Amino acid sequence: MKDRFNDGLTFKRFDQRRKHFIEYMPIEMSKGTANSGKFFSFWAGTIVSPRKTFEQLQEESVWFGLSFVLLYGLLYVITGIFLIINHLRPVMSPFLLINNESYYFCQELFVLPVCLFGWLILGGVVYLV
Repeated sequence: MKDRFNDGLTFKRFDQRRKHFIEYMPIEMSKGTANSGKFFSFWAGTIVSPRKTFEQLQEESVWFGLSFVLLYGLLYVITGIFLIINHLRPVMSPFLLINNESYYFCQELFVLPVCLFGWLILGGVVYLV
């Protein structure tokens, strides 16, 4: 644990007999935690220490990022379903010539592909920069 988390992310405390120090790390940074803990630690890390955070993100697999892009898209779809069920209309007139009654239904068809395409485009731009 010490060789992997030697950048100030480990904490020390005494054991029960107060003879030895025990090193431990926050739950969000441990290897076997759920992705949500990692997500929020990376989210806060981009604000507090961006260089270290992005170096850690480079070690993560692509599936880690894809899972949260898909989660965002699915939550957006669920929101759109509630808009369709409640027969809500767009506040402003749509840019495309789509009926107000079927606007959110058409939006549902394009949400996930647009999320994935945007993720790929932004990833490519960040890679080139």
